[in-house]
Amino acid sequence: MICNEGRNKKFFKQRILIDRVQHAMAQRGIDFDTLCDVLNQNVKYSITKSNLKLYISDRTPNANFLIALSRSLGVTTDFLLGENNKGLKKGINQRIYSKSYRKYAGKYNLYFYGTVNCESGTVTVATLEINFAKEEAVTMKIATSEGGEKLYYGDLQISEMSPNVFIVLNSDFGEQVSLTFYDEPMNCETFQCAVGAMLSISAGDLKRAPVLNRFIITGYDVDEAHMKFIKAHLKLNTKYIDISPEMISTSVEAIFGKCEMADRITDRLKKAFYSKRYYAIEDSFIVNTLRKDENLSLHQADELIAELRNNSLSNINFKINKSLDSTVYRCTNPKNISQE
Repeated sequence: MICNEGRNKKFFKQRILIDRVQHAMAQRGIDFDTLCDVLNQNVKYSITKSNLKLYISDRTPNANFLIALSRSLGVTTDFLLGENNKGLKKGINQRIYSKSYRKYAGKYNLYFYGTVNCESGTVTVATLEINFAKEEAVTMKIATSEGGEKLYYGDLQISEMSPNVFIVLNSDFGEQVSLTFYDEPMNCETFQCAVGAMLSISAGDLKRAPVLNRFIITGYDVDEAHMKFIKAHLKLNTKYIDISPEMISTSVEAIFGKCEMADRITDRLKKAFYSKRYYAIEDSFIVNTLRKDENLSLHQADELIAELRNNSLSNINFKINKSLDSTVYRCTNPKNISQE
């Protein structure tokens, strides 16, 4: 048997790889530092800057490196090897090369009150993955009570006019979820935590009504001991805390125990703010009971409900304080807690 290995045609040409990489980098407007960051952070291919230059300029690339490089540059492997000249892929997410966006790449926990049995105070924990190497950069997974999961796919945008991040997600079954939160300086290097607003539709019933609630997103796991803090800030709070006199004492004693200081704090809170007596009137009582008993028309019942709501203590909106991101991060991140 004659071995012709030494005379086999050499298909790989280093010069072509170098030229194609340089061409793609020029088209993207990036340098080697950015390419290396994208490989490590977004594509999850671990490599140093020096090794990256070496592999491109003086090594025959293995399949894993070639695939990772093609994903980082948004080109096909055939293009890098000189097999075709189609160049850059259409639809590549240019934000993969932006430091402002790359800080959000990673896997996160998303905490929010579910719309099924929300009165029970059960918090839903979804997973959110952001990867700008994918055409649909954001994936959200929510576990269902039946043991399955609901999948949502979408994109992330940072506003050019205000420091806000917008994520819009769609499911295969026609649902859409919108997430908005501050693009805070606290998160300038790597994103860790934010409190935001979520717009979705209700689950677990046939009404499928629009729902607005808060969410907290973290780049770390929150242990059970600190879930009470998460629950508190998932409520639609304002700067005023509406609470009964009895629960003021209960809340203060939960932190300080029964002591003179707890009594002083409770007394000061009660004296600093005046108490309000109010009624919690359910609108269905007016429509279903009062209307029949008093022989009201449906129009009169609707007018009465509107007038009561106009004169109620309800807030016009629920803005999220910018300082809340750092507060939640400080009080729930295991690294911060262990240092106290």
